[in-house]
Amino acid sequence: MDTIGKRIAWLRKDENLTQVQLAQSINVTERSIQMWEADVAIPGGQSLIALANFFKTSSDFILGIKPH
Repeated sequence: MDTIGKRIAWLRKDENLTQVQLAQSINVTERSIQMWEADVAIPGGQSLIALANFFKTSSDFILGIKPH
């Protein structure tokens, strides 16, 4: 898992969620999830915090700074 997108996809799949379900859970668009997982864009501050809180992990893990 060497990219932000791969880490987000891994977390999502580990929870057996679709991109739509994740998007609804953190109040972003499905397109945002698609772009993050494709490494076309990275989540902004609020979205990054929402992802970390939702998956009960750190934003540092999502960003690749620290291990899970």
